[in-house]
Amino acid sequence: MKAVVFHEGSRWELAEVATPEPRPGEVLLKVLRTGVCGTDEHLLHGGFIAKLPLIPGHEIVGEVVGLGAGVEGIAVGTRVVVDNAIYCGECPSCGRGEPLFCQRFVSLGCNAPGGFAEYVAVRAGKAYLIGDLDIDVAGFAEPTA
Repeated sequence: MKAVVFHEGSRWELAEVATPEPRPGEVLLKVLRTGVCGTDEHLLHGGFIAKLPLIPGHEIVGEVVGLGAGVEGIAVGTRVVVDNAIYCGECPSCGRGEPLFCQRFVSLGCNAPGGFAEYVAVRAGKAYLIGDLDIDVAGFAEPTA
């Protein structure tokens, strides 16, 4: 698949990369829209929590095209928005109810593959149904939240 990839030295390219496979509990999304955010510029220059090389894009709207093992309650063809923030739920910070300080914090498009690609795999529990909401409007879900 094609994806934008950020590299060390503030370099980026449109590259051919492997299409992700959804792991257990994940869905594979065909990306319909991904917002561009000021955070993306910081990530390009290695800031914020960038883990380079990186497929950026954390404001994702997609269509479910594949299901990992054990996924229930969401069907192929469903359109969703994504909560890009993933917490472990087990570390001391999560235990104190402070998930933004999670020791294993992952943010799609920031330190894990994001939506500036044709496809992205995400935890099924982080994909929220949008029904017939216009995808251009749905693209504002993450920054609004």
